[in-house]
Amino acid sequence: MNENNNGAKYEQRDVPVRMVLYAGVLLVVFVAVSLAFVAFLTGLFSVPDRKPTPVQTAERPVAGPRLEVDPKADLDALNARNRRLIETYGRSADGRIRIPVDRAIDLLADRGWPNETNGGGP
Repeated sequence: MNENNNGAKYEQRDVPVRMVLYAGVLLVVFVAVSLAFVAFLTGLFSVPDRKPTPVQTAERPVAGPRLEVDPKADLDALNARNRRLIETYGRSADGRIRIPVDRAIDLLADRGWPNETNGGGP
């Protein structure tokens, strides 16, 4: 055992009060500086409140919902257009040729799917 301990089995020296006070003051100063820095950044990046201009506050007329007047007629017209596309011959705007689906099925059944051996493909 150490002779300075006088036989005690605990620490006999006290914590220096001055060091505890210094640590507390340092903590308070650090928090104050941090808060000042955050306040500075908030002021730097905040947008000032402006009064709205008359253009911004004017009420815009609300358009009604865009409903179909006759949905069944619109659907029938769409189906008729699609049916005409798959049942007739024609040429598209980019120059491709369109043939009826039934004729295309017959051609595929007779000739088979195009591949390298029968003249199609890369």
